[in-house]
Parts: sequence; C-alpha cells; structure tokens
Amino acid sequence: MEFTQPSDIIDQLDIVPGMKAADLGAGSGHYTVALAKAVQASGVVFAVEVQREVLERLKKDLLDLHGLHNVECIWGDLEHVKGTKIADQSIDIAVLSNTLFQVEDRVGVLREIKRICKPTAEVLFVEWSDSHGGLGPVPEHIITPDVAQFLFTDSGFIFFKTVTTGAHHYGQIYKLVTY
Repeated sequence: MEFTQPSDIIDQLDIVPGMKAADLGAGSGHYTVALAKAVQASGVVFAVEVQREVLERLKKDLLDLHGLHNVECIWGDLEHVKGTKIADQSIDIAVLSNTLFQVEDRVGVLREIKRICKPTAEVLFVEWSDSHGGLGPVPEHIITPDVAQFLFTDSGFIFFKTVTTGAHHYGQIYKLVTY
C-alpha cells in the first residue's frame, strides 16, 4: 500500500453500527466517508474542519458523491477547548489524520480530543512518517511515532496498538487512561 487507504485503516478499529465518531481536521473527507459507512445510518460522524471553503466542499461531496446523510459538518478549531462544538464525552471513535503536524497547540488539540471522548473511546492517530518529496510536511514538522506517543501519554491517553497504513504514514490507536 503506497499511500493510506482510509477505509482499510478504519476497518482496523472496533467500530459497530450506531457509534458516534469524529473526524478531526476532516479536510477532503476521506476518513469521514469511511467512518460514515462504518457507523452506518444509525450512527453519526462529526466532520470538524477549520477551513470554511474546504468544509463547504465536503458537505456537498458527502451528499452528491456519496449519498451520506449521517455526517454533521462543523466549522471548528481543534486547538481550543470546546472548539469542536461536540458535547463532552460523546464520541466513541476519534480520528486525527495528517493534522497534528499543522497545528501550533498540539497539547490543546489532545485536550479537546480527551474532552469529547467517552471513557471507552478509541483515538486513531495517523501521521506522515516522511515528507515524501514534498507531498507531506517539511522534515522539521514531522511528528515521529515516539514524539506522538509522548504527546498522547502526557495528555492522559495510553497507547493501545499500531495500525497498518501506507508506506509514508504510521498509525497508532490510543485509549483514555481510566482508573
């Protein structure tokens, strides 16, 4: 697998119909679509994106290209508490893909994810492992798996397992620390 295939990655999560999922930094919506299909019509996906024009295109594509009606598109900022506009402890599955390297307040993003996740939630983190000739982040913005694990564990998550991704990405699943 050269590049990530969101549906193949989503298949590695413990998703059942009816769950509530969040695609945080949804972008063009590849993970949004895979999540919406996985949670089925009885579930809901919150697609959160900070770029309004990208979000508007995603809204249109979800209906026109995919016929999906179980997605709520939210203009929001992951770096701020309540910036996603998602209720506290309401999410079963959160996805953060190719986003963390772009934000200034990484800890703020993880704090917001922790706020919206149920105690039993899974958090899928997918990130670039290299810059792949300029397609990914510049080398100094790459978040290595070790740095990601430190950021997540320092924010109250525990590393659960790795997932298979494309050649230029890595994937990790985290859960909340519950005692």
